[in-house]
Amino acid sequence: MARHSLANETRKTNALRSANFLRTYLAGRVIDDLRPNAAYDAVHWSHCLEHMFDPPAALTRWWELVKPGGYLIVVITDKDLYEQGLWPSIYNSDHKATFRLWTALGESWSPGSHEIDTLARTLPDAVLLSADRQDQHYNHDLLRLGYANVHSNRIKRRYDRFLQDLAARRLLTSGLMEECHKLFFDLVSNIDQTVGRALAQIQIVVRKRTITKHADGRYRIQPARPTLRS
Repeated sequence: MARHSLANETRKTNALRSANFLRTYLAGRVIDDLRPNAAYDAVHWSHCLEHMFDPPAALTRWWELVKPGGYLIVVITDKDLYEQGLWPSIYNSDHKATFRLWTALGESWSPGSHEIDTLARTLPDAVLLSADRQDQHYNHDLLRLGYANVHSNRIKRRYDRFLQDLAARRLLTSGLMEECHKLFFDLVSNIDQTVGRALAQIQIVVRKRTITKHADGRYRIQPARPTLRS
């Protein structure tokens, strides 16, 4: 995902979130400078884990920043919806890993793929509250796994510039973009639908269990109740 599109992806993601989501998971100390471990009520990373050389280690480090009872929210691109069977990525050359949800490793075409829900469950004292594949406005009829044209990468860059030029001129409506996508798909190759309104990502929310000391001197872990969604 190009740098100029990150703000657009964040805007589209936040449009899905209710006021209750923000009050529950993103309240308290959520923005600050570098802090020691267990310093944050919520840690939120959007479209960052794909760029890490060691995603499990990065996720563990982010988790260490979360206070007991706090939340870790991670949004990453879905390997099939975004990368579309093309690796190395033709949509973001800095992507170093792909991510999937509820998929066995044997079913993955990507050699650097991680099952994000499994990674979350391996974090110490973690309860996976939700895991969602977000594909709002994504046209699955335009999903093609693998190359359809040997020149698709070069043509794709020209096509993206064409759409950006239309958008800059305020001529690119949602309907026109959809028709352009269909035409490009039929004539040429894969479509990066995230250039428009479409989402092609996974979001997980993880809560860190709270450890309390009771009158008898014993420590007990208070688990959170998971509310998983696929």
